[in-house]
Amino acid sequence: MAGHRIAEMALRPAVVEVMDTLLSGGGEIGVEEMVVPAECCRKSQTLEQAGLLKSGTGRLPALRRADGTRDVNPGPTQHPEAGDLLVVLGSSEEIDRTAALLQ
Repeated sequence: MAGHRIAEMALRPAVVEVMDTLLSGGGEIGVEEMVVPAECCRKSQTLEQAGLLKSGTGRLPALRRADGTRDVNPGPTQHPEAGDLLVVLGSSEEIDRTAALLQ
């Protein structure tokens, strides 16, 4: 793992710097993982219908299904289900708004 990290730093230093900033929460934007709860009233709606793609919410660069399959850049017609994990990217306010929609 360390060797891979060193190679990434040598080959793509800007990408590594941005990812470190995102994951440490030290910048204006952050990244969070959110699990779709079983009691979520929006679980039968599409991402668009649930309001998860509207302006003012975090961006959803990835969705990992409970069975482990992944959707990169999920589209508006995707149906999040209980146990799915959403990767949310945005400001702290956008992340908070996204989390509120999953309650």
